[in-house]
Amino acid sequence: MLHNKTRSSQQIHGDKAVSIVKDLLPKEWVVREMVPDYGIDLDVELFSPLKKGANSIALGEHLFMQVKGTINPRYGEFHFQSLKTKVIKYQLETAELNLVNRLGSAIPVLLIIVDLNTNTVYQICLNDYIKKILLKQGNDFRKSKSVTINIPVKNTISSTNIQPLIWYGMRTKIYSMFNEMIVDIDDFEYLPDIDEQIEFGKRFLNYYSEFDILNLLGNCWYCLKHIGHEFRCLKSNDFISINARKFVLKADTNKTNNLHSFNVFIDDYDSEGIPAYKYAQKVSFKFLFDYIKTSAGTFETYCRDWFMPCLLLGVYDEEIQCR
Repeated sequence: MLHNKTRSSQQIHGDKAVSIVKDLLPKEWVVREMVPDYGIDLDVELFSPLKKGANSIALGEHLFMQVKGTINPRYGEFHFQSLKTKVIKYQLETAELNLVNRLGSAIPVLLIIVDLNTNTVYQICLNDYIKKILLKQGNDFRKSKSVTINIPVKNTISSTNIQPLIWYGMRTKIYSMFNEMIVDIDDFEYLPDIDEQIEFGKRFLNYYSEFDILNLLGNCWYCLKHIGHEFRCLKSNDFISINARKFVLKADTNKTNNLHSFNVFIDDYDSEGIPAYKYAQKVSFKFLFDYIKTSAGTFETYCRDWFMPCLLLGVYDEEIQCR
């Protein structure tokens, strides 16, 4: 009896699924197959949308994908926290979840399931699924050989719907930016002199205003768009926001509505006071920095719920248009 090399049906289905996923991605993106494969099938590098007659620009954004194909998809409902979601279920080896867990939250790993009967492609972020679903279920997945992953059937991607991938591609940038910002903001708090604080705030704006995730054109996430908008407004209005102006003008006893015409007295030991326009600049930076800190928490608490089954913000119904 001859002994021959064989190729399993699982390998055939996996290769077909990878081919389907690669075909739906924009042609300007770079897709690298991970060989040998230790739990990550594709490293996807995002480039700017292709414009007629122009080169595509590397964005410094990456996605990792685990791609699975199936001809026997399991559709059903997932019940959790008194809610239910229509899902496609997939049994994933615990070793693959352990790898994702070790990578941490900042590097997104998407589980991509392809129903090979219909060529429908579903996605879910495994980093978020571990934290938002498995841990909340009290599921110590490390004690099992495999875990059932429930992917909402609304979580489809196609050649005309890649915005969720763009959102996850920005993930590392968002984490990095917020972490760096919060360290800088803590330094601001310890500066003793208002002139130093104002100069620090100006440097802060000049540095971070160049970050592309603060210059989004689409409807991606309100907090990012608002921070970018506040940056532009402050830089064009002598670093004084509308809310800070209103706040400081309450101390104008003569009601001149002119921040250059009076001083603000912060405490009983202040004999000369601080020029109101300088104080308004400091307050403007303080308001902005408080909003940035809140947004960092909002991202961690709420945005990571997006696309998760049975969470109030889970199946994200609003149109996402990041770029």
